[in-house]
Amino acid sequence: MKKINKDRSVLIIGAGNIGAFYDTPRSSIILSHAHAVTNHSTCNLVGFFDIDHKKAKQAAYIWDTAYFGSLEQAFSQTKPDIVIVATSDNSHSNVLLDLSKYQPLVVIVEKPIATSVVDGEKIIKLFAQKNIPLLINYSRRFIPVFQNLKNQIDKGIYGKFLGGTGIYGKGIIHNGSHLIDLLSFLVGESKVFSVFNRQFDYSDNDPSVSFILNVINDVKFTVHSINSKLYTIFECDLFFERKRIRILNSGNNVELYDVVSDKIYKNYKILGKPKIINVTLHKSLYYLLDNAYHISLNNRIKPLCSGEEAIHTLRICQSIRNLNLHD
Repeated sequence: MKKINKDRSVLIIGAGNIGAFYDTPRSSIILSHAHAVTNHSTCNLVGFFDIDHKKAKQAAYIWDTAYFGSLEQAFSQTKPDIVIVATSDNSHSNVLLDLSKYQPLVVIVEKPIATSVVDGEKIIKLFAQKNIPLLINYSRRFIPVFQNLKNQIDKGIYGKFLGGTGIYGKGIIHNGSHLIDLLSFLVGESKVFSVFNRQFDYSDNDPSVSFILNVINDVKFTVHSINSKLYTIFECDLFFERKRIRILNSGNNVELYDVVSDKIYKNYKILGKPKIINVTLHKSLYYLLDNAYHISLNNRIKPLCSGEEAIHTLRICQSIRNLNLHD
């Protein structure tokens, strides 16, 4: 059997759940960055760095790799090609500033790129100057099912966008940003129209907000926040002239409805029975890494979620968070 050359080395910064502990090497599905790297045929996990050295050591033991006491040590010993930043939201800016001193081929960052637009724009400008591509993990962008939906929408096959609704919890920036980014990806850029509810179910600095967006041609998209302390929910319902798209179960399931003639009432049009698509959402981290891998080979390849796209989402989230109710 021919041995496959693992020609890209990967360092993970942040030995938390999504970095290391959501699964193990024996898990049947991929839920952590470490599992995505170890499953990629041409990537090699060289180790973990975390300011909590105990967690980094534990992650390294589980994934049979090294742990480092500093970024300087990690780069001097391994010179990683791809770096994954999987630290807490409010640490991303400082971690990326430190990381910019080195020259990895690609950097993957868990969303959000930063917790403020000013910090995010500073990071993007700095990395552009150093010619280091940034790839932000708004996970659904990397799934083939959602890419195919976008292609169908962009081609006009479903007709004009008529409006829609979304549901989420656990912070407008931490989790609501996924919904806003998905809407931007599928339908187009939006602006804040109003907010009408706010609850603190995640953190004091990141409330879950209910709001209305203006999308293309002044079409409205309404989003409701649900207290994540009760249960987790992420749904999106999009209406087009010739299609309805329901995104359910955090994006693990998609239902597509065609417009059909009503068999009972003459000349009426209704939505037919849904075509149900099971989405490989658990492979999103693998697809994310694969995009980074191909960018590392050729940086003219477009990131499926760039820093600029992430800043657009963050700008909307920041506006929503800062608006007074009913503004």
